[in-house]
Order: sequence, then C-alpha cells, then structure tokens
Amino acid sequence: MQRPKVSNLADLSVLAGVSISTVSRSLADNPLIAKKTRERIQQLAREHDFQINIAAQNFRLGRTGAVGVVLPLGHETKQHLTDPFFMSLIASLADALADRRYDLLLSRVIPSDDRWLQGFVDSGKVDGVNAEDCKVVLFAGTNTWYVQPYMDSYDTPIKEGGTWRNDTHLGAQYAALLVKKSYKPPMTTGKLPSSQNH
Repeated sequence: MQRPKVSNLADLSVLAGVSISTVSRSLADNPLIAKKTRERIQQLAREHDFQINIAAQNFRLGRTGAVGVVLPLGHETKQHLTDPFFMSLIASLADALADRRYDLLLSRVIPSDDRWLQGFVDSGKVDGVNAEDCKVVLFAGTNTWYVQPYMDSYDTPIKEGGTWRNDTHLGAQYAALLVKKSYKPPMTTGKLPSSQNH
C-alpha cells in the first residue's frame, strides 16, 4: 500500500486528524501542545519525510529568523574576514544563535555613504536594528579577561544605525557581549560572563 503524499501542513493535519495550527505548533515543539500529540505528529512528519519550509514560515510570521553581522571593511583597511579576531567573534556568535534556532547572515560591505547600514536593514535580509536599550561590552583575554578599552571606561555605545567601535588592547581572545545599558561588567574575570544573564 502506497503512503499518502505529505507535501504541506494541511496534508499532515489530515493524516494526523488535527488542525493545521496544531501541526505547526507540534513541529515547532511548542509546549502548548500536549507532549504525546507533539511526538505523534513529529513521528508522522519523519515517516513521510516532511519538513517545514522555514522561508515560508518566516514569511508568514513576518520575520527573517536571521541575525545579521555586517562588517564594513573598506579596501583601504587591508583587513579580511579571515582575520582571527573576526573568526573568533563570528564562530562564538554562530554557535549561540544556532542554539536559539537563528541563522547567521554574514555580510562584508564597503560603505558608500552614512546610510549603508540602514540600506542593509531596508533590504529585508534581517528584521531590523534596535539598539536603544543596549550597549556592547568588549573583553580581551588570555587566562584572565579584561574589560576594554580601559577598566574605568568600559561602555561601548551603539550608534544610531546599530554600529559600534572599540579600541582594544592586545589579547589572545576577544568577546563582545550585547547587554542592557544598565549592566556593569566586572573589570577582570577568570570566566567570561554569559550574555544570557544580562
């Protein structure tokens, strides 16, 4: 006997005998749906090789599901994305985003004017830039992490449009935390503070 074809949520909802919204929530592992129902629908989806179209889902929800990292590197800087500083920051960020089911959109741009970042946001590739309640705290470290650039000057404000800049000292590793404006970092620490706590 041939298995019924499942090509969308509606097909799967008919097969499972539940509403389309129940199927959608079950596949998103939403706790509003009973665990037994979620597991049954997820198993049906696996048996029929069905996967949610993430692009269609994000379109319906009105979001991209992506966090953009835009590196404005001009030709005159002679700096490349293969720079270990960038690779270390990007790798940690990509891991943290994957844990939260977000995609990382990495873009290297050569700014043409002061509105280059707004142009990127307006393209619809990311949801937007909202930095009103946040700042960046940068740490450099080897065995001990030191707040940057100086212990008495650790705030790195986010400018209009979402850009920030910090003149760091040398370190073997760097970490940038996006935190609330009220956050006061430790000046030195043996263990890097977790951004989840701030």
